[in-house]
Amino acid sequence: MLFGLHRGNMEEVILPGYTRVTEILRPWNDFSMILPEVLEHKRQIGERVHDAIDQHNRNLIVDPYFEGQEYFNSFLVWLETTGAIVVQSEKRMYDDYFMITGKIDALVQFPHEDKLILVDWKTSASCGKKTALSWRMQGTLYHYLLTKNHTSDDVSDRFLFVQLSDAGALPRLKEFSFEPRTMAYSASAIDVYRYFNP
Repeated sequence: MLFGLHRGNMEEVILPGYTRVTEILRPWNDFSMILPEVLEHKRQIGERVHDAIDQHNRNLIVDPYFEGQEYFNSFLVWLETTGAIVVQSEKRMYDDYFMITGKIDALVQFPHEDKLILVDWKTSASCGKKTALSWRMQGTLYHYLLTKNHTSDDVSDRFLFVQLSDAGALPRLKEFSFEPRTMAYSASAIDVYRYFNP
């Protein structure tokens, strides 16, 4: 298994032959009702927020004024409220069996918990049923990647999607757990993707 390096604002190059988890799950995330320019603007904000969180987690100076600042403030509120300690930030991982890759937003340690928790930051305003199913599969594949790349068994079976607030308030949480059934669905999604994208 291979580890990638976070490149900040530089374009990240994915190793040849590997497919991003988010690309595999794209067909099940319908954004057709959103104008492409709006969607691209939202993606750029999400990228800036992820970069700011990563800079904070690496003890680097974060630009205090950027579009998406309130999402970052929401992250800081969550961090202070939960007492979570980020032990790993923005780590790209690869799996040679499924030939997939994904960037883990964070591994955190909560007070009074022995195991590390996989966390994914979201700037989405809502999370409907289809989105929740997609997040469950995304988290399942990220958890799979993490267990294949992590050298110890100190990773919890549960994982969190933290919906950051655009008002800087405490985020909403979606919690899932790794389940063999969801992993089977996820493996099928990979097979379907490969069928249409040989």
